[in-house]
This record gives sequence, C-alpha cells and structure tokens, in this order.
Amino acid sequence: MNAAVSHIEQQHTLPGIEPPPQYQLSTVTEFNATEIALADFRAQFQDLVFNVATPSGLEEAKKARRFLVTARTGLDKRRKELKADIIARGKLIDGEAGRITDQIECLELPIDAQIKKREAEQEEIRLAKLQVEAQRQAAIHQRIEAIRLHGATVTTPLGELQRILARLQAIDITQDVFEEHAPMALLTKTATIEQVQSLITERQNFEAAQAEAKRQQEEAKRAQEAEDQRIAAERQAQAAEQARLDEQQAQFDRERAEFAETRRKAAEEDAKREAIEVARLDAISNALPAAEAFSDMVTPRVEVTPIDDLVNALSRQDVVIGVDFATDFKAEHAAVTLEVGDNHTLYLISLCIEHGLESYPYVTDAFDYLAIKYSTRDLLKLMQS
Repeated sequence: MNAAVSHIEQQHTLPGIEPPPQYQLSTVTEFNATEIALADFRAQFQDLVFNVATPSGLEEAKKARRFLVTARTGLDKRRKELKADIIARGKLIDGEAGRITDQIECLELPIDAQIKKREAEQEEIRLAKLQVEAQRQAAIHQRIEAIRLHGATVTTPLGELQRILARLQAIDITQDVFEEHAPMALLTKTATIEQVQSLITERQNFEAAQAEAKRQQEEAKRAQEAEDQRIAAERQAQAAEQARLDEQQAQFDRERAEFAETRRKAAEEDAKREAIEVARLDAISNALPAAEAFSDMVTPRVEVTPIDDLVNALSRQDVVIGVDFATDFKAEHAAVTLEVGDNHTLYLISLCIEHGLESYPYVTDAFDYLAIKYSTRDLLKLMQS
C-alpha cells in the first residue's frame, strides 16, 4: 500500500509542490490509487491562478492541464478494464435467466389466460349492471327534471300558469316510480309548486296593474278628449266673439267714416253759411250809412211803437213767419227791450233787411245797439245760436 502511494506521488507531483499529509480511500479498491492522487491534485491545483500573460506562466498552465487530462483518461481506461469482466458476466446471467423464464411462462400463461377470461366476463357483467343502473338513475332524474322544467316563466299567461299548477299538483310521488329518489322528487314538486304559485301571484298583480294602467289611460284619454272638446268650443266661441268684435269694429269704422264724412260735409256747409253770413253782414254794414242818411231825409214818422210799425211792415210784405215772430216777441216784452233776446232781435233785423225794411226805427235802433255791444265774430256766433 505504501509502495503504491509512493508510486502515485512520484507520478503526479509537480516539482516544488508537496503532497497533502492525509488521503481518503475510494469504496472501489481498484480506484484507491487515483483517489489518493486526487487529494494530491486538489492540494496542487485547486484555486491555483497561473500568470498566463507571461510565456512561462502560460506554459506552466498547459503542463498542469496535460497532467490532469492524463489522470482523467487513465481513470476512464481503468474503468473500462474493470467493467469488461462484469459485462460478460451480466450477459451470461441475463441469457440464462431468460431461458428459465421462458420455461416458467409456458406453465404460467395458460393459467393466466383462464384467469383473464373470467375477469373479462366479470367486468362485462359489472359494466352491464352499471349501464342498467345508469339508465334507471337517468330515467328517475328525467322524471324529476320534468317536474322542475314545467315551462312556466314570468311571461306565461295566467291561464297557462294555472293549468301548469294543476298538472304539478296532480303528480303522485310514489316509491314505485321514483324509488330511492322519492324524497328528492317530493322536494322538487313542492319547490316547483311554490315557484309556480309565486309566478301566478306576480302575473295576477301584473295583469291587475296593466288593467289599472289601461283604465287610467282610457280615463286620461276621455279627459283629454273632453278637454280638447272644451278647448275647441272655447276657441270656437272666441272665434265667434272675435268675428263679432271684428264686425262691430268694422261697423264702428264705417260709422266713424260716415260721421267723419258727415262732419266734413257739415263743416263745408258751415263754412259756406259763414261766408254767406259774413258777406250779408258786410252788406248790412255797408248799407248802414245810406240807411241813416235816408232816414234823415224821410218825412216825420208816425207816432207808433217801433214794434207795431215793424209788424205792419212785415204784414205788407207777406212775411208770415216774421209777423208771427214779431208778434210773439211783442207779447213777451211789451216794448223794445234790447237787454234780452238779442238772438231773436238779430234774427228779426236780418229778416227785415232781406225784405228791404232796414230803415224802420226798430231795425236801425236795434242794429246800432247790437253793433256797439258785439263784435262781428260775436254777431256771427249769435246768429248761429
């Protein structure tokens, strides 16, 4: 042993590097020498850094690598040598075991075939039973599902919901029909009946609400129609009233136009009469001096009252209205009183002038008085009154 270790140390130790003092042996005795050398390799090369930047350092690194490669390939070669006998022995063992196994299987396989055939028959029977059970379970669940799927929804009419409820209540949950699932079927029936009853209540409320809404709509429609009729009648009345007012306004406009035309014509007539009266008064004013001169030249007057003289003169002229007017005036005042009845006096003066009686004392005295008392414009106003 010591000689072998010494030999490895001599082969794998680099100059200037001492081997470690202790070695760990391999579990394969044939690899002990390499195991001892591996400890030396760690001591020599682990964490060793070469100065590869220099030629000498690079050469040392390459020598170390060659050394380790040689150790590794040598170990692999030894492995193949050691394994060669083992591989040959294994092939021999495998071949012999195979031969014996074939002979055993010749005895085993017929028995195995009988067992597998029976097991297959039993599996087929088991699967058939499972299929029958599955079909039975499916039929029961289908009947239960038929209870649940009654077809009622929130949009189903009330009559159809009531028919569905009657069909559900008529379902008889028996052990013969639903077998071990009878409790589940009963629970499903109860829950479904409650659901349909709830839908019936909701539907009744919905239809009642719809009927109420329809009633309110119809009532609102009738109210709207009545309101429309009222508005139409009111508008018709307003239109008739407006037409009446328009006609009244038109009549008023016509009457106003006629009145304006009448006033215009009256104004024209008044203007004409005023012009005639102004001309007449101007003529009287121009005739006064001549009348006064003529009065001075006539013979002395007969001693009679001025009003009697005037009445007689008017009678000779056949002026009936003037005679009556003068007579009434005389009876009212009994004498010439110029302080009252100026409009009557002026009318009588103008009547006398029209008939050439302007020289009578009553006329001249009365005219002098009026000329002094009134202006020409006031005399015209007095004549118009």
